[in-house]
Amino acid sequence: MITFLQKIQNNGGPKNFQIKFFRWLDYQNYSYNFTRNFFKRTKIIFVNAGSKKIFYLIFQKIIGSLIVQRLDGFNDLRDFNENRIKLRAALSNFSMNFIRKNIAHKVIYQSLFVKERWEEKYGRTNAKIKIIHNPYFDKSQPCYRGKDFNLLIMEGNIQNDIKTFKLLKVIFHAINRNKKVKNVYIFGKASSKFKKLFKKNKNVFFFGYIERKEIIKLITNKKFIYFPIEFKASCPNSLIELLAKGIPSCFIKSGSLKELTTFSSIEIKANNINICLSNKINQALNKMIKNYEVYSSLAFLLSKRYSSHKIFNSYINFIKN
Repeated sequence: MITFLQKIQNNGGPKNFQIKFFRWLDYQNYSYNFTRNFFKRTKIIFVNAGSKKIFYLIFQKIIGSLIVQRLDGFNDLRDFNENRIKLRAALSNFSMNFIRKNIAHKVIYQSLFVKERWEEKYGRTNAKIKIIHNPYFDKSQPCYRGKDFNLLIMEGNIQNDIKTFKLLKVIFHAINRNKKVKNVYIFGKASSKFKKLFKKNKNVFFFGYIERKEIIKLITNKKFIYFPIEFKASCPNSLIELLAKGIPSCFIKSGSLKELTTFSSIEIKANNINICLSNKINQALNKMIKNYEVYSSLAFLLSKRYSSHKIFNSYINFIKN
């Protein structure tokens, strides 16, 4: 029996993971609950990121409960302008790191990049650690069809910062000069500033935030190249789910992207985000278009390592042993 410390309500990576884990546990008839009795020993407590229930976790550790923590990235305080939001982000970082270093018996990092980032910022933990990537859940098969190539940008929330805004402008400039890429499809929540940028470009189609299954319907029967725009990405669910659909990716060197995609992607090295980068982007896109079937097949084959059965069995084995 696994006791989950909390249900994640906000949209994003932790909730996406939670939904997939619960579905897999139900499919395997594995028992789990959310019941918390402060004074009763719980066999296994699973903490998805951080928690305000620090004293409960400390007491449960004292009386012999096994505490397992799953971590993705921490909050970079430089990304926040409002002091109230910055304080909340700082408290979240403190909670996650306190559990990581002082309470958890076992810590699962989403990627090698995430592990190294935590250790560089806050030091190592004495807990037993393991790196387990995110899974895809559905039975997948390559979905591309048609002769036209399109660029796909898919984020839960498009980061509202200057660097992301600059990158999107450079991408659009590249696409406007590329005769082989027809349109750009963008999915995710975006600020009014970004929406105005999208409207200025006639070959950019912005759909906002919609469910993943609806996105798959929209992109099926079209050829896509995925372009992640999140800097310092921990382990993007969208990247893994699109690999499972045979959709390869091009991206600016950042975070865990190359770690996850290896030979099925093209990485673009860039010291600065400026208009000169558009030439490198077009070179990468044209190279991928020329060998699209090869990159697509490699993406689909690579995705097998991220199947829910393999990933969640790794979770259960690590938790039990």
